Amino acid sequence: MDDPTVHSEVSLEERRGTPRRSKSRPMSLSFDEAVLSGQSRDISDSSVFFLAEGEMRLSVRFTDEEGGETARVGRLIRYQRMPDAGSGWAIEFDD
Repeated sequence: MDDPTVHSEVSLEERRGTPRRSKSRPMSLSFDEAVLSGQSRDISDSSVFFLAEGEMRLSVRFTDEEGGETARVGRLIRYQRMPDAGSGWAIEFDD
């Protein structure tokens, strides 16, 4: 059986659905919900893996290409700690 997590025949660009532009712009994230409920999957003394019953909704504000401010809403699809750079956040916009 093929592993569904392997995408050897589909490029990353095709999976993303829309083209990416490498841009560095000031941004801010606002979390729309203060509480997510769910169940822990496993717990250790230093961490917990948690399955939530919903999505982490976010509002994003950033400077657009013309220098104006753009606001978008969406959901968190990935968080990753980055060595020497804080953290990385992937947000999928609703519109």
